Amino acid sequence: MKRHFQLGRLAALGGLVAVGVLGMSAVPTGATIVCPKGIKPPNPYCTNVPPEAKTQPANKITATSAQLNGRVGPDVRGGDITHYFFEYGRTRFYFGRTLIGTVGWCPRGIDPPSPYCTVPKAERVSVYISGLTPCTNYHFRVVAFNPDGFAKGADETFRTDCRHHPHKPPKHDFRHHG
Repeated sequence: MKRHFQLGRLAALGGLVAVGVLGMSAVPTGATIVCPKGIKPPNPYCTNVPPEAKTQPANKITATSAQLNGRVGPDVRGGDITHYFFEYGRTRFYFGRTLIGTVGWCPRGIDPPSPYCTVPKAERVSVYISGLTPCTNYHFRVVAFNPDGFAKGADETFRTDCRHHPHKPPKHDFRHHG
């Protein structure tokens, strides 16, 4: 099943709170804390879980457009809602950046973690980009972030087709594959 989402602006990542028994450590507000069975936070054996970001090969490549793919999420089922975007460019300096997408959701007024929220461990995401130059090599990666931190996927490359095709998909069309 494919779901389409309209995307908003970058959400604030929140302040910091102190956690720890023997010492103090800064953990973002709303962080997903994982503890061994029988242990409850705050405890030095507990840890927050950074998001997952895995870049996957591009496809649907034309002379001026491509679909960038990745897998992102909080890396723990029921974790924090995770936001992502793709960086792309002719080099690893990535001159372009897509709009921000979101993995997971909660009903209005509910914050994760909650049994009312739907937050997968990770899910496949993609975005169409256009306005590319024909016969050109491009680099891209997916970047994920949530209150637990940032994660950057590995650099991937693709080459645009050398023949011009008249059909162009929308500039940014995010798709979640769940």
